[in-house]
Amino acid sequence: MLLSLIVHLARETHRLAGLREGLANLRRALPYPFEVVAVVDPAASWATRRAAGPRWQVLEQEERGRGPALRLGMQVACGRYRAVIDPAWTVASEQLQLLLPPALSDFDVAVASRHLSGSTRRSEPWTSFVVGRAFNRLTRAIALPGVQDTHCGYTVFRAEAAHALFARSEEMGWGVDLEVLALARAFGLAVREVPVDWDFDPEARKSLSFDGPDLLASMLRVRARLAAGDVAPLVGPHLGEPGERSEVHSA
Repeated sequence: MLLSLIVHLARETHRLAGLREGLANLRRALPYPFEVVAVVDPAASWATRRAAGPRWQVLEQEERGRGPALRLGMQVACGRYRAVIDPAWTVASEQLQLLLPPALSDFDVAVASRHLSGSTRRSEPWTSFVVGRAFNRLTRAIALPGVQDTHCGYTVFRAEAAHALFARSEEMGWGVDLEVLALARAFGLAVREVPVDWDFDPEARKSLSFDGPDLLASMLRVRARLAAGDVAPLVGPHLGEPGERSEVHSA
């Protein structure tokens, strides 16, 4: 299997029809098949558990949170590339191709970005833009310098990188996204940011106000772990040696 898509389902019953439609569009656009690994949160409703796609591999996690969900999904997935996707499809599903071979090569981690030249942001209120950019600058200042966008919602990992990074991750919530990127940079992996066209999701504004304090705490924990060297070393010719200088390349 070349590609696995990992999606975390918590309270997304109202998004499942759109998620299935986006996956169908992606199947038509990609020149190769993929598997869907849906990880269902303990907080998910009965309807969410019952409404998952018939061809999906559905896993029920024991712990709540995005961190345990992505760790489980990455562990079970079989693809040479593992993509984390947002069930809201704020980026058109066809654009996921931009983060995958053959459009993109020579990467360990590919990150969809709303902030690079060539990207567009549609229907976003100016207040959301200002708050989002301010939070991103804070993220870069504390834990992840050089990465323009940590929470667009679409990230692709080479299988070896996915295993190495998520096995060393500890964050339980949305902080896991910035944590694995910070680990990738610390280990000198090839992180590529790719500009995409992004549509504003009104629910994201609520999420930032709700999850913001937890994300800030995650940044501080990640920075402290890396500063203390409290991460198992990563050694291997394909993943980079510990202590190598990490660079983020824009596609």
